[in-house]
Amino acid sequence: MGLDLASNWHPALAVLAIIVLAAVVYVCYYRNFKALARRKAWLLLALRVTVVVFLFLCILKPVLSYQSIAGEKTRLVFLVDNSQSMTLPVKDPHGEKPRIDVAKNLISGPGGLLKPLSKSFALQAFVFSGSAIQHPPDEMSGALDGKGNMTSIMGSLREAASKSGSTAPTAAVVLTDGADNSAVEAGSQALGFPVFAVGVGSKLSESGIVDILLCAPKAPEEAYKNTTVQVDIEVKAVGLKGLTSIPVRLDTAEGEMLAAGKVELSAQKRSESLTLSFIPEAPGIFEYTVSAQEMQNEHVKENNRQSFTLHVLDSKLKVVLVDRARWEYKYLKMILEQDPNIQFTGAVLTQKNQFTLQGVGRADLVARGLPADVSEYENWDVVILGELDREAFTSAQLEALKEFVAQGGGFCALGGRKALGLGGYGGTPLEEILPVALGGRSAGLQSGTFVMGLTPEGKRHPIVMGTQSYFGGVGGTGCELDGVNVTGKAKPGATVIAEHPEVSVEGEPLVVVAVQRFGEGKTMVVTGSTTYKWHLRHRGLGLDSPYVRFWGQAVRWLAGAKSQDAGGLFAIWTDRRNYSPGQKVHINARVDPGQMKQPLPESLSVQVATEGNVQTVYIKARGDGRHYEEEFTPSAGGKYEITSSVTDRDGKTVQESVTIAVGRRYLEFENPDLNDELLRRIAADSGGKYYAYHEASKLLRDIQAIASAHSEEREVSVWDTPLFFLLFLILATAEWILRKRNMLI
Repeated sequence: MGLDLASNWHPALAVLAIIVLAAVVYVCYYRNFKALARRKAWLLLALRVTVVVFLFLCILKPVLSYQSIAGEKTRLVFLVDNSQSMTLPVKDPHGEKPRIDVAKNLISGPGGLLKPLSKSFALQAFVFSGSAIQHPPDEMSGALDGKGNMTSIMGSLREAASKSGSTAPTAAVVLTDGADNSAVEAGSQALGFPVFAVGVGSKLSESGIVDILLCAPKAPEEAYKNTTVQVDIEVKAVGLKGLTSIPVRLDTAEGEMLAAGKVELSAQKRSESLTLSFIPEAPGIFEYTVSAQEMQNEHVKENNRQSFTLHVLDSKLKVVLVDRARWEYKYLKMILEQDPNIQFTGAVLTQKNQFTLQGVGRADLVARGLPADVSEYENWDVVILGELDREAFTSAQLEALKEFVAQGGGFCALGGRKALGLGGYGGTPLEEILPVALGGRSAGLQSGTFVMGLTPEGKRHPIVMGTQSYFGGVGGTGCELDGVNVTGKAKPGATVIAEHPEVSVEGEPLVVVAVQRFGEGKTMVVTGSTTYKWHLRHRGLGLDSPYVRFWGQAVRWLAGAKSQDAGGLFAIWTDRRNYSPGQKVHINARVDPGQMKQPLPESLSVQVATEGNVQTVYIKARGDGRHYEEEFTPSAGGKYEITSSVTDRDGKTVQESVTIAVGRRYLEFENPDLNDELLRRIAADSGGKYYAYHEASKLLRDIQAIASAHSEEREVSVWDTPLFFLLFLILATAEWILRKRNMLI
């Protein structure tokens, strides 16, 4: 709001003129002061000065200008964190209080944000933890109870924005401690609106609070019964004065101790790691808890324990690698043998059509590389074929391999100078089962170093889960390949995981990694022959190797068909057993058409239940119609029971289920510190700003600029309004009456 002069007088000159007029009036009235009481004299003078100034304002022509919202107010989404970590204390010079109470005060306390924001914006209010739930603005404080068991900031921002209308909101305000523990990507460039983040909380390490914290334990997702499972644990502490011994134990869900140890921490030594081991004795899905002894004066005791889920299998995965002696074989053999959950068999070509057994297995089964009878494949779950010419095998061997896959086995073909099309496998049963067309021996090799690029489907596939960042770049620490076999296009129904960034075939990028289903089994092709260099390069730089994880996940995915859905009328399973909050769950199911009521359904109804809440997911038929799959994203952490049923040809209902774990039981207390780094990054990337909770009032000033961008300037002429004229008449009349009564007229 502002005041301007339409007469173009300079404001300073106008003020000077008013002062001069007031002085002239004073001089003219000075001789009357002695005839009047002092109070009446000053009142009369004031009235006369005001009347003269009002007349002078008609010459100056003052105009009042102000901002007015043009049309409807623009939308603003306002989110407040309702997760369990918001119950942790904030310690500042004024004492301690829960973070959620600080947030409530910022919402509607003295100087609260909601009321002034509602004046400038069409405000939509949400409380969030794993998802965003809308509430009327005046009911927000009552909706905050701090019971959410996960925090997904970016996921909740996107969800709130999608609920705000067909277009993106003008801006978002989020009040949170930043303790995001979801799998949702934290980059905010794609939001399309600025985020103004208010950090609610403090750093425990800077507050003098004593706290013992257990980091998330590093444990395998799967293990086999009667084999040793190692759990790596890191314990951190703040606020300790002297050297303190802290006992740590590993328990079953029923409280039975499996292992114990201790760490010694102090003000100087704030973290220490230890490894606890145990041996599971039965197959199944089990939850375990690691806990550190609580300190007597400890403020946050919830983060002294962590839980994890372990899928204990009855027997190891059995994998056979058939190849010649080369670097690819050497390193793949090494990492498969080192995996405690894999039983490795190697068949190495030593002379023409003669193979030597390495690892565990029967020498007679691998004497000619592959069995010629499908019944002998019961010794393996996955077969990997390397750089061997078609002439190394008989037609009967390749037919038996095809039948093994059709019955639920897993198969992977690697690239090389005597592999795939170059090796003469075009037109053979091996080409039938692979996800790409092979072509003839003239297919050739594409030379040159490159980093394969993941497709959108590939980025979500369980085979590359956790390794996505290594692919798609050039140089640096990217996973380079030296050359690739040229194949035809991917077959209908195949999933292309990775492509060549520059080379195309028939107008489509050259396939580097692809998978598909064949019958009841799964197949995979890796057209590069130097994946072992991923391991060498990263180990040489002292970095974690994606090679181990890639191949470990590949053989488990390939074995999934045989180990989880072979046999029976109906089976249902997921791509893994443990998930991070916000991570997609891939549900698979299989039916036997020979035992099913016909025709087969186009989709199956799946009930996903957790803590009394049930949602329905429909999984659709794929490929030959008897395999079903679909994805869903869990809304919160916890255990999920996934159940579905079908009807057999006799009208009997067959029900199957699988249990998964999302997050960890004490997930919200793993990182009790305010994560202002994340909030600053989200705000900066989106074009917004970050504020500490005691600076939140600055937000109103900064966000007002956005409201102003959607407003228009309006002007009102003050000097020619009826109110101005009425005030002038009242003042002039009052002055005349006062003069009349005192006989000054």
